[in-house]
Amino acid sequence: MKKKIIKLLSFLTKKGKVNKEEPPLDLKEAFSKFANGENHMSKDQLLRFMVEYQGEQNCTLSDLEPIIEKVLKMESSNTETSSIVGFSLDDFINFLLLDDFNGPLKDEVCTF
Repeated sequence: MKKKIIKLLSFLTKKGKVNKEEPPLDLKEAFSKFANGENHMSKDQLLRFMVEYQGEQNCTLSDLEPIIEKVLKMESSNTETSSIVGFSLDDFINFLLLDDFNGPLKDEVCTF
């Protein structure tokens, strides 16, 4: 029995490079729209995304600085290229997944 499990596990284990899953089409389209079809999104374009798409009406470029810094420090980001040119699609996806800045719930308290 133990040999069968080991054999099964070794069969399921992939050797070599792991293929990264392709981002969803709607996410790629949103990135392309706000990046004007370019490979990188500038700070101004990210701000436009925040205001127009996410409804962050009071967001400014200075508000984006900590967000940009955190995303560009993430492992998958090519910091040298990204910091000069702007967010790549991978950086944009990392931004969308950050709970610190982009979580499903805000820390703000509503008063009635």
